[in-house]
Amino acid sequence: MQALKGGVIAGTGLDVFVDEPNVPEALFGMNNVVVQAHRASATVESRTTMGEMVLASFASGLAGQRPEGSLTT
Repeated sequence: MQALKGGVIAGTGLDVFVDEPNVPEALFGMNNVVVQAHRASATVESRTTMGEMVLASFASGLAGQRPEGSLTT
């Protein structure tokens, strides 16, 4: 939060919080913060796709390949 207040980070959009559903009150008064409820993935289609991605990643890893979309080396 200090980085947002100090301008180190210009702005952010947040939808996940450490202590959900409790959102730090200070965020609501900041003009460079947009807070959105964490709900974008709450459809049957997106949850099914997420599960398929997990299974494909497991299969790739077990085959000795780097999973598609992996952000680590």
